[in-house]
Amino acid sequence: MAKLSVDQALLEAVYNSFQLKKFRFVAKYYFIHNKILTVLDYGGGGSDWSAGDFDDKSGLSAKQFFNVQTVNTFEPARGLNQKQKNLTQ
Repeated sequence: MAKLSVDQALLEAVYNSFQLKKFRFVAKYYFIHNKILTVLDYGGGGSDWSAGDFDDKSGLSAKQFFNVQTVNTFEPARGLNQKQKNLTQ
């Protein structure tokens, strides 16, 4: 397997770092049905919601595919913390 360098740490490449891609059609129903516009991707250090290859057929990013406006990533092992307080409540 290939090895990738991320923040001076070596990670072994797995089938796909963005695991949601495997279940995108099942998950899409819940995103749309529940009108989810904001995501906290807990443990999402390997996910790129803006990359244009999330859906192979359409070439859409995950944000476009799920019609999501904002994605915040929280991955404590990689020092990523984009969490924000919910100001709508």
